[in-house]
Amino acid sequence: MCGVSAVFALLDVLKDEDFQVLKSMCAVLRHRGPDQERLVCDRIFALGNTRLRILDLSESADLPMVSDDGKVLLAYNGEVTNFVELKQEFRLEQKHPFRTDSDTEVLLHLYEELGIGFLQHLTGHFAFVLVDLNLRKAFCVRDFFGIRPLFYTVTKNRLWVASEIKALLEVPGISRELDLEGLFHYFTLL
Repeated sequence: MCGVSAVFALLDVLKDEDFQVLKSMCAVLRHRGPDQERLVCDRIFALGNTRLRILDLSESADLPMVSDDGKVLLAYNGEVTNFVELKQEFRLEQKHPFRTDSDTEVLLHLYEELGIGFLQHLTGHFAFVLVDLNLRKAFCVRDFFGIRPLFYTVTKNRLWVASEIKALLEVPGISRELDLEGLFHYFTLL
């Protein structure tokens, strides 16, 4: 299990306090990934990951993972159970030098080859934030059933994303009080 966190500036650039909040969010998620913690920061986004080393124990597989050209970044939590088959089916090793034996790197290269349509090929449970600097787009994705959850909130021109709600409570201005009307709407839809 790993922990994913991210912040995106919607209208301006990130400030030092945004990076500090993201660090706090990662600290809250440390129990999900005590083996490694890293932030990758830019002017308009920052990704955080805590990692529990399971598949590939090497530091090469640490997260967030960045493509060889530095244009695609992936903060990831989960397990893609068919990653070996996908690696073979799309001949990824012939097109990309692999540094790891992880499903994360397969996802990264699959995206580089197929774009966001690669999602239709995935089997497993996962949640991730992928940033494509070439397209200037970010994708926040989770498996269909939400086995690996991903939560978000928007405050003061910032989009905040995390694997757990309690990490989002680190964001200034997020209320810890129960929203009874929201709870009513949630249970009405069940």
